[in-house]
Amino acid sequence: MIEVITNILYKVPDAVWAAIIASLLTLGGVIATNAENNKRLKSQLEHDAAERENLRLMDLELPLL
Repeated sequence: MIEVITNILYKVPDAVWAAIIASLLTLGGVIATNAENNKRLKSQLEHDAAERENLRLMDLELPLL
């Protein structure tokens, strides 16, 4: 059974293997980029929420005229 699988794998042209490897590398890059973008967006949203909270507190502290 293993011999049949290895024979099939050896018959696959090198261009196909190159395309598979390039696709996997590209997929890895996309996954890494998305993970970094998600971290950056989470940080930005946390900062924006803190800024809104600060503005809300400052508005509450202002004396009414």
